[in-house]
Amino acid sequence: MSATCPFACGYKCDDGYALQLHIEEHHTEDSPFVTNDRPLLPKRPKTDDLRTHESRSSNNSTQRSDSEWFKCTRPGCGAYIALTDIDEHLAVHESIAAVDTDEQQSTADSHSTSSRTTVTTKRRSEPSRRKLAKDEPPKQSTGIMRYFMGTSSGSMPLLNPLKHHRPVGRLGTKDLGPHAFEKAMPANVRRDLENNARPRSENRIGSDGKLVRRVFVPNETPGLIPVLADLSDLDHNIATANYCDEHVKHVNKLSTDGNWCGYWNIQMLLSHIYAVSPRRENRELPLPNVLRMQDTIEAAWDAGIGTHGRVETGGIRGTRKWIGTQEAAAYLQHIQHEVTALSFKSTKSSKDPPACVQLLDYIEAYFLSGRDVASRYGSSYVTQLPPIYFQRAGHSMTIVGLERRVDGDRNLILFDPSFATSSGMLRLVDGKVAHARIETLMAAYRKDVGKLEHWDEFEILIPQAQDESGVR
Repeated sequence: MSATCPFACGYKCDDGYALQLHIEEHHTEDSPFVTNDRPLLPKRPKTDDLRTHESRSSNNSTQRSDSEWFKCTRPGCGAYIALTDIDEHLAVHESIAAVDTDEQQSTADSHSTSSRTTVTTKRRSEPSRRKLAKDEPPKQSTGIMRYFMGTSSGSMPLLNPLKHHRPVGRLGTKDLGPHAFEKAMPANVRRDLENNARPRSENRIGSDGKLVRRVFVPNETPGLIPVLADLSDLDHNIATANYCDEHVKHVNKLSTDGNWCGYWNIQMLLSHIYAVSPRRENRELPLPNVLRMQDTIEAAWDAGIGTHGRVETGGIRGTRKWIGTQEAAAYLQHIQHEVTALSFKSTKSSKDPPACVQLLDYIEAYFLSGRDVASRYGSSYVTQLPPIYFQRAGHSMTIVGLERRVDGDRNLILFDPSFATSSGMLRLVDGKVAHARIETLMAAYRKDVGKLEHWDEFEILIPQAQDESGVR
């Protein structure tokens, strides 16, 4: 599929990397879209409170034009990406493609696999898991909980509660995306959202050789958390890892026009909320589609929850306008589920750690707090904690874990709704062998400091555990 230069110079090519190189060579020096190596989230006029939408990746005060959003031409993608995020986006595509290529080649070379790397993560018993553990992770100090609560005198997160703020007026494409002013989404997009995530069924051969009928949702992958925990344990570069509740599903985008990351991430939180609900009818609920979620957010505004969102967006029902952390909070609060919302910001003081370090510190302490009742996978721990909605400029994802490397560095483990689960990971979920290196399988999920330090501000949203989950 041919890609066209977003600067309208007439250049076309069939490869995203070639287009990126063209932009760097011919449009970087004098381009009005040039950004610093560490782009900041845009500052809100007349307010210190942050409201990050999925599009915020510019620090200038001018209105972003549609041409600054690069529409990914990879088959099945079509996501609108800020020019500053192209490298990261294409790198994930490449890592998933590498896994899929390994699987395809392994099928063709099924009789000569001696030179190929194979990985299996079939469930092991607890005694054998302990034998596979590398070094015991450092014991949790008494100060870690003070650190987690923000009371430690050491290097700790600069906790900033995410506050509701007074409306700043109607937002535009800079904040709501290319479709900021549409009255209604196209009919074909609406049909895709209504129909493409409906449950389907297929017949498969079970482990006992019998025919089994399986019901599934095309863009949902359950069972990934235990597989990721096993892969972290098998990776000799990882000292220990901590993960969220194993019931969390990876929800990826549907093949339709528009960026819906905020909605997919809410669905990932809901996959946990539904699964751990004490009410059986809630545990069997299907995840709501985007149109239903828009109705719920509008109902939250009607009920007085986060009403500034309606002023800033002009309403979202039936449109492709982007949403962010505040809309996710309004949704969860409307279904009677309380949340903790925090932001992490870099400061001008050299004494304060950058936002990415604050974030990693907080997330690590968060998962350590759940180890007492965690399931052990060698050096990995799968807790019962909720996943975390994660927002940075231009995109939102879901935090499902954190790895600490043997060299002391850390990897955030994320479910990115922009990408479908690779064929290799699907094989591992099914208890089969994957023909790819662990690093390649994990590349789509890991974000280290080097990848996070390009942003100076982050937001997170954590659903709180409740005795009753009033999901709707």
